[in-house]
Amino acid sequence: MNTLFKNKSKGDKKPSNVFLPYLIMVSIERSLNRNSKGQYRIVSEVMLLGVGIIVTLFIFLSFQDLENRTKDLSLRDQLNSVSNLVSSAIIKAKYENTTMRLDLPSKLSGSSYRISASSDFLVVEVIDDPIKNITRFLNMGEYNITGSLVSEFVEVSSKGKNIELKGY
Repeated sequence: MNTLFKNKSKGDKKPSNVFLPYLIMVSIERSLNRNSKGQYRIVSEVMLLGVGIIVTLFIFLSFQDLENRTKDLSLRDQLNSVSNLVSSAIIKAKYENTTMRLDLPSKLSGSSYRISASSDFLVVEVIDDPIKNITRFLNMGEYNITGSLVSEFVEVSSKGKNIELKGY
């Protein structure tokens, strides 16, 4: 008991730097009979091992959660970048009869994705999880924009008022 407390003055007992597993071992030691011939040491070591496993599991799960959040943020940024690139190509294609070829990444954060275009919207979505998508309003009502593809090579071509997305 004297090792747990530092006496600055008589009667003033405040705990100093007490580690939780040590407190658990001391409480187990006190609760067990002194005539148990060393069994309390085994029980306290098992308890210490259990606390260590719980701490290790907590750290592992925390880092796994951090990894998932980082992957989702990265995926969102990459979907946005692909959407910006394709919508810029569509806007450039409307001014003249042209064909543009874009080289896009085959996967975004390890996930395959699809690009779809209609007259008003451009949608870049993850194939396995369609909830994760970027939808961009194109505001090009007088143009007929069509196309849906799953490819890293995209061709944006325009002929008159028709703009088409396709893989090459």
